[in-house]
Parts: sequence; structure tokens; C-alpha cells
Amino acid sequence: MFKMKVKIMGNENTIYLEEIVNNFIKDKKIIDIKYSPFTLFRGTNVRMEHNVYDRVMILYEEDDLKD
Repeated sequence: MFKMKVKIMGNENTIYLEEIVNNFIKDKKIIDIKYSPFTLFRGTNVRMEHNVYDRVMILYEEDDLKD
């Protein structure tokens, strides 16, 4: 029997995120992948800094009897 599962990953470094996503999905039956970047602002009116974070949600099936 198969169960649907969700894995959420995120990182500031897009190349690293791509690498960990590819490693995770290489032996999985993927149902869907969603990508969503978001920006985090911090600071004051004088000096504002921001970071962009990338998030990936992976829907996949895993065999229940796989142990």
C-alpha cells in the first residue's frame, strides 16, 4: 500500500536547494512539486536589509511495506 507524504525544504542558496531536492526525489514517485520564494526584510528606515528564501514542497508516494 502506498501513502502520500509531504516534504518541505528551504534555503537561501538556490543551487544548494536544487541539489538537495534532486537527491531527495531521485528514488521517489513524485506526485507534485511546488516552489515559492519569499523575501524577509529587516532593519530600520535608515538601513534596510533583505534575504530571499526559496521553499519547495514535494508531494510523493512511499511504499508502506518498504522496510
